[in-house]
Amino acid sequence: MFSFPSQQVKKVKKGDFLISEPLLPDKNFSRTVILIADDTEGRHIGFVINKIHQEFKLDDLILEYSGKERDIYIGGPVQQDIIQVLHKNGNIQESELIKDGVFWGGDFEQIRQSIENKEMDINECWFFIGYSGWLENQLLNELHEKSWLVLKHDVNTILSVDYTLTWKKCMHLLGEKFDFLTKFPLDPRLN
Repeated sequence: MFSFPSQQVKKVKKGDFLISEPLLPDKNFSRTVILIADDTEGRHIGFVINKIHQEFKLDDLILEYSGKERDIYIGGPVQQDIIQVLHKNGNIQESELIKDGVFWGGDFEQIRQSIENKEMDINECWFFIGYSGWLENQLLNELHEKSWLVLKHDVNTILSVDYTLTWKKCMHLLGEKFDFLTKFPLDPRLN
């Protein structure tokens, strides 16, 4: 019987990426890449960075962003009634540094005004409906079950990859041992 390669990861930290194994049965996380934004006391919060909402753009959901057809990502299955943002502006009040100059959240009105005043490029903002979350030790258990691989890499490099190629790029960055997994079909019965 075939067994997916594993890693010896004992801790997932803010700024790490989770990469789903190719046949993960959960449709919310099939071939996803998640940026971990918080790792407090064994609990984790992250955002899926390679799944966009197919029906809505940012200006469809927030009137104040009228005329700004920025994609909105499906950050995960938790609290899909809340919009969250990652950005590269360290001057936004109440934002939290994740890693490599990428911040999470902050004063949403200040973000909007910074974009309007051209102090901040909307293309350096990623908007999410919902998030992905794990209770204490839940993620470590999923790592032990080989549901996820962990990539420690520059956040800006990964965020700059076209979202349709992010999963494959991350698998490639993990090395040859994992790159071959990109050849697996979504449905193994088609192999």
